[in-house]
Amino acid sequence: MFSPWPAQQKYDQANKAELWGAYNYTPDRDVLRVPMKLDALPYSVDEFTIAFVDMTKTGGRLTVMWEKSMGSVAFKSQ
Repeated sequence: MFSPWPAQQKYDQANKAELWGAYNYTPDRDVLRVPMKLDALPYSVDEFTIAFVDMTKTGGRLTVMWEKSMGSVAFKSQ
């Protein structure tokens, strides 16, 4: 899911225009939402990591990794 919601720099419960984590999130402002394949990793990733892998001139895969899980989704250029 990609969303244009800006992040709050300091938590303010009354601020509905910016997000603090997932608090007050609603999907109505999502720009893109796609299902991802979830795989177990044979190692642990300490820092949340976003990467583009298997890149070609016409596409690749977007991956997100954290702890022992990896989500991925293929994409193509238009």
